[in-house]
Amino acid sequence: MTIAVIVLTINNGYGASGSKSAYIIFTNGTIYINSGSAVTNLVVSGGAVAAYNVDPGSYPGASFVNLNGGVAYPGFHDSHDHLMEVGCVPPTAVNLSGCNNAAEIATNVAKHAQFVPAGKPVIGVDFSLAKLSNAWTLADRDLLNQAGGGHEVMLMDNLGHNCIVNSAVMTNYNITATSTVPLSGVIVAENGQATGLLKEAAMLLCVQDILSKMSDRDVFAETLLWLKVWASFGYTSINDMMGLPGGRVMRPQLYAEMESQGVLPLRVNYALTIEPISKVRF
Repeated sequence: MTIAVIVLTINNGYGASGSKSAYIIFTNGTIYINSGSAVTNLVVSGGAVAAYNVDPGSYPGASFVNLNGGVAYPGFHDSHDHLMEVGCVPPTAVNLSGCNNAAEIATNVAKHAQFVPAGKPVIGVDFSLAKLSNAWTLADRDLLNQAGGGHEVMLMDNLGHNCIVNSAVMTNYNITATSTVPLSGVIVAENGQATGLLKEAAMLLCVQDILSKMSDRDVFAETLLWLKVWASFGYTSINDMMGLPGGRVMRPQLYAEMESQGVLPLRVNYALTIEPISKVRF
């Protein structure tokens, strides 16, 4: 069955030319104008709905779109989001959006870390690097080490382009001030020592591996929650960009599982956007 999404606005007037010949008529399908009402045809002019359930003979010269028995319904498309990436972040992640300095970040991490099982990382999200004046010092690193309580700690900023890790992560993933990083990556250092602030592609050194520890079942559940939020805004389809400087954490097969289970609330197009520089064609 063909499904068409028509993104239009409502307009009661004629087309720009003032002539009915400027109209396009969608016909021969089931055309929903809301969640419960369908019409037999739809008249469009200038990208706006002009009328429906009309006599096509009243529109001489109009062009026709044959839906061939398919279904059309109003739709809104979000061309750029990262819902499954967010779904790879555990629901217990520390919200750092209100933190203005390293001490406040450490305090929030410490409150959370005591409830995280041994061997599991402490994940935080949404701190602002701008509030930290784009800096993270060795003294700040020491505060985070104390707050982590022996756990790996990884904190993602509100842009998704920078992260802060503690010494446990740097030890486990062999991150030093002189580690080789991909193009655009920066390991912030002080006195020859890595402070734990990883910018852009430097996140590839650990972020992908840490987030991959979340189970498919949990990613499925978390992503579905975000899909439902987007659907509640009125979106009927999205492009999930499926890439961040920290690597590929996407699991598109989970979208297929949602569809097969009949729980996928909107259509998903996806694009893997992170490629090695060697694959870029000039």
